[in-house]
Order: sequence, then C-alpha cells, then structure tokens
Amino acid sequence: MTAPASYPLLEFILRSHIAQGSITTEDVKTSGKSVTAIEGTPLAFNSAGETISVNKQANLVSDSRTEVGNGAIFKITSVLDSFAGLYRTDEFNNTTSASSPASQNEGSIASALATQKDLSTYVELLNATSPDFVYLLGGSLGQGKNLSIFAPSNGALAALGQSAKALQPSNNALSSYLLKYPFIDTTSTGQEKSIVGFPATVRRDIKGAITSVNNAAVKGEAYCVPGACIYTVDKWLDPIFGALSSGNSSASSSSGELGIVEHSGSSSFTHCC
Repeated sequence: MTAPASYPLLEFILRSHIAQGSITTEDVKTSGKSVTAIEGTPLAFNSAGETISVNKQANLVSDSRTEVGNGAIFKITSVLDSFAGLYRTDEFNNTTSASSPASQNEGSIASALATQKDLSTYVELLNATSPDFVYLLGGSLGQGKNLSIFAPSNGALAALGQSAKALQPSNNALSSYLLKYPFIDTTSTGQEKSIVGFPATVRRDIKGAITSVNNAAVKGEAYCVPGACIYTVDKWLDPIFGALSSGNSSASSSSGELGIVEHSGSSSFTHCC
C-alpha cells in the first residue's frame, strides 16, 4: 500500500479516520452516535457493556482521549475499511456457480467492454478518469496471461450514487484507482492480484468457475475474448476487502493498537488510524 501507485488508496484510508469537530468521551460512549470523516465516510460508535466499537470493525482501546495540540487521539484495535459500509457485500455460494457458461468471442478488451450495455456507466467513468489506460485495452495481452474484469453494473453504480462525485477533479486519482482495480490477473489460482498491484480474493466453485471476488458475487454469463473475461457484478469492488481486519470488532480486539485522533480548535478534525 506504500507503493506510489497505491497512494490514492492510502490517502482515502487515512482521511476516513479523520473527522471534523470535537469528539468527546461521551460521544464515543453513545451507542448509535455517528460523525463524518473528512473523506465523507461515516464513523459510527456502538457500545456493548464495556466495549465500544467503531463501524463495528474495531474496538476502542480506551474511551479516554489523549490530548495532542489542537486535538485528541482515541486508540482503536485495527484499521477501518470505510469501503465496506459504502459498497456492501453479497452473500456467497461457492458450491455452484451463479453464472452461466462463458461466451467466447473475438476482439480486444476495449471492444468487449463496449458491447456490454449494462456496463455503460462503468465504461464511461473509466474513459473519463483513465483515457490512457482505456487506449491500452485495445491491444492484446501477453501470451499465457488471463485477465478477469469484474465490472459493476449500471444498477450497482446508480444505487451508490457516486458517479458525479467520481468525476470531480479532486477525486480523479482515487476514482481511477478504484475503476482499474477490477482488472484482476487470474492466471494463477490462489495468487490473484489486480493490475494496480493489490491482491484480490477470487472464489471458485468445485468445477473451477469463478463465483465471486472480494465483496461481490458474479452475475450472469461471462463475456470472453482472447486472454480475458468480463464478469458483471452488482457491487463496486472493495479493494481492501478482508485485508485490514477480521471484519468484526470482537475479533479485532486482539490486534495491535491503532487509533482515532480528534482535533479540536479553530480547525477541528478527528483522525482514526
């Protein structure tokens, strides 16, 4: 994640741990209390007995604040995945494939994407944020490579309501990263990795057919061209799915200590990291 190509993702993660405003001990102890991170993502507090969780992903090490300059720090047990709350997760069934047999076609990845009417919004966003990358999709893949593209459907993107935000200049770097992440090298089973360099969790049925990736289940028939297959999914892929924590606050409590920082003063912010 510290590689330059992943800086937009790293920045999102860090900024999603920082909230504007003065957060008190009473705030974090109020179950159901929610504040907004400067990235625009929520930080929701829930309490059960003596345990206080953030987004139901990490626990507070202590409900007391550590004052630092114009703010304060609340330590938490693991890094938060704010994509999880935005993109959600499908239910998975790896016993049988939810998709139909793949169709085999001629052409390039670019031409294949252009034929998929239910992926028109995704293709439009990809063209707008990464035109040079889209140009390269008109070429051929290296021999022996197998690329799988898990593209969110028009309905999935409409449900998120993020298209206009994705095209804002300030979001271009992160949007480009998230739109390219679904291009996953599936040449070697168990070693799948996105072309942006981050790993992916690809699940297969007993026959080896791909059923899901990260937080999204495959829908319908794959459209394949030489060296690549396009899969339609109903979720925008969470690139850090399962990578930061066990996904629940109780299991996270045994992790190393990280933290939430709250800044107050003339410019008030809150940081969770």
